[in-house]
Amino acid sequence: QQQVTFDTRTAMEWVKNNTSQESQFVILTGEATAMCDSIQEWFPAISARTSLTTAQGKEWISGDQFVLEKENYSDLQFCTMKKDVSCLNEHLNGETPDYLFLVKGIKFQYCAPKTNPFPTDALQQSLLQSVEWSKVYENDDVLIFAQKP
Repeated sequence: QQQVTFDTRTAMEWVKNNTSQESQFVILTGEATAMCDSIQEWFPAISARTSLTTAQGKEWISGDQFVLEKENYSDLQFCTMKKDVSCLNEHLNGETPDYLFLVKGIKFQYCAPKTNPFPTDALQQSLLQSVEWSKVYENDDVLIFAQKP
């Protein structure tokens, strides 16, 4: 199972201490299998914020919609390997998150560790140049972007 690194936990604590309790997040880790994503699973507990992409727990409340949400989750996570922010816009399905929580480098895919993490540099650069998002936090593992007003 994927581990939540110290820097990732630190970023989640930053979220808890520096964002509104009503803030909604999209978590981008690159892990295509929702139920294997520890970062998704721990984000709401550590940050005390809403994640629009965390699947854990939704199987009990979403009913038949859960399968569709899992498919959309995978599509959204594949955006971490794409070159620009248009992929995110396409797969957000009308959701308007306040923040994006982007893990630098895909370290797990399909529940298995990757020997060489896949960089998310292209998406990072696209977000940094975006008219829709501004960087509000960065450490060695995570970038957080806020939606511009």
